[in-house]
Amino acid sequence: MEALSQLRKRDYLLLAAFGLLLFGIATVSGRPLTLHESVLPQSAREMLADGDLLVPKKGGEPWLESPPLPQWITVSIATAFGRCDTESIVRLGPTLAGVVIICLVAWMASVWFGRGIGLLAGFVQATTFQFTRYAWLAEDEIFLCALVTAAIAFFVRLEFGQPTERLEGRGALSLAFGGRSWWMVAFFAALGATNLAKGLIFGPAMAGIPMAGYLLLSREPARLRKYFWIWGGLLFALIMFAWPAAVLQRFPDAVDVWFKDLGGRLSGEYTLINQPWWYYPVNLLWMIAPWTFVAPWMIRATWRSAWSQTASPERFLWGWALLVPAVFSIPGGKHHHYLLHAMAPWAILAALGIRRLKAEIPGWPLFFRHPASSLLSIATPAVIALLLLRDRIAGPAWLPWVLLPVIPVLVFALAFGFVDRRPWRSGAIIFGGLWLAYSFGHVYSGQYFDRHRFDAAFLKSVRARSAESGLPLLVDMGGRRPLQAFLKLFYQSDSARPLHNVSFLADRDIAEPEILVLTQAGEEAALRGFGDVELLSQSESTSGDVDGTERLSLYRLTYRADLERLAADHIEISPAQAIQYAPRPQLTRRF
Repeated sequence: MEALSQLRKRDYLLLAAFGLLLFGIATVSGRPLTLHESVLPQSAREMLADGDLLVPKKGGEPWLESPPLPQWITVSIATAFGRCDTESIVRLGPTLAGVVIICLVAWMASVWFGRGIGLLAGFVQATTFQFTRYAWLAEDEIFLCALVTAAIAFFVRLEFGQPTERLEGRGALSLAFGGRSWWMVAFFAALGATNLAKGLIFGPAMAGIPMAGYLLLSREPARLRKYFWIWGGLLFALIMFAWPAAVLQRFPDAVDVWFKDLGGRLSGEYTLINQPWWYYPVNLLWMIAPWTFVAPWMIRATWRSAWSQTASPERFLWGWALLVPAVFSIPGGKHHHYLLHAMAPWAILAALGIRRLKAEIPGWPLFFRHPASSLLSIATPAVIALLLLRDRIAGPAWLPWVLLPVIPVLVFALAFGFVDRRPWRSGAIIFGGLWLAYSFGHVYSGQYFDRHRFDAAFLKSVRARSAESGLPLLVDMGGRRPLQAFLKLFYQSDSARPLHNVSFLADRDIAEPEILVLTQAGEEAALRGFGDVELLSQSESTSGDVDGTERLSLYRLTYRADLERLAADHIEISPAQAIQYAPRPQLTRRF
């Protein structure tokens, strides 16, 4: 790619360094895992421990909601450290994926619009709010975003780079079975790999929508012909279906999970994420922040080419930016992270908009183009709001008084950066200021607003208490929220034993007369059926707990001497039961 790119090696190094500084703060901030974020780290931890690279697990139960490429990457990184039980290690993969993505976005933009726009687009992508958030999180989404971006980058190379496919004069048979360039091989391989992260079919659809839209809207059959290649299609299918086919050999009922998961989102049966048709247009306003304000200049800089030139980069970018949310607005199930994989076109369009805006600023009246005007229009209202709300601001009492001078300085610096006509200084000021703002926001919100900070602190204390007591710790994986089991297990030592649910406390393989049980407060009554129960500690606040029954709690259980013990080795947890699409089994006497 670099042979065609107008970017230089030092440009990629600069982008990589900025990405590592911005995204890498999540690896050193100590911010706890969220409920959803715990799925990938814990399943990767179990994969590292048991060596089963095919099936991600939750406490030994098959967790087949998504393919395991993110786990493979996390395991590869964790292997170098010899462990997979800290936030820093499991967030390193997303940090690196974020760096890869901004470099790919910069490369695509440079192919179309030159080095300056390429660099600017990379920095804009890095600082787009939706993208930055997920580059901080140890979740599947950022890995799928990297795969989708890579597939589209290969497509850009095939469509807009130097010609690589010589198909003139070929007959139908030669066209279908004949050779292609390695770029075409890489394209089909990358497109197939998009099915190895997140939900099945989702990745290929996310990558395929903008490419298919562009090819169809170009109304040039020759552009379509080169993709009708049997060997490429077989490579795509092999990579796409290899994991599902292998899993079905071990778990034939896994198909029930996939149909329910995908079908429920399409039909609206999965009601937790049902949203109105206008959900994505409205939410895009904050997803592409802080670059939303340049939208008018995006349009002014690109609409002529997008409208009149059928094969223009501008038409491809607008198709990518608009077709994805349009298509994904049709199903009932919607979520803002679905559009993470379509942030790249907005970054490139924003870069073009910023260039157009900076070109127009010298023609504005002096008051509007002078950076001091931002002190009156932006800084002053912000300072007044800070003074009025200072008693409601979480954190130490001195924080509002420190922010009072910081806000005007930051606002003035950013305004100066936009009017400064020297590109390197302008970019350094703008993106340096955004790095400071993002870094402060990440650490501050993690300290005072993160909903999971109390649970994480409690779970870490449980690990320490378990080690001090010498008693075995059993972790209840039941409850109304299956993801909570991942969070509980991640923050415990390897010696903690997963428990399918509290009924399995009657398992005859539990030989100790006294144990510790990590569960929800609502299970206390059930625990008393097994013996004497003592509440040792509870989380100060559990995310999602409405009535107190979901509050994470640690109990000491002393078994009754006359408790009937039962065999549990005959019970197997199906993929549907693990994800709670089917009732979980109870340990009861068999007649």
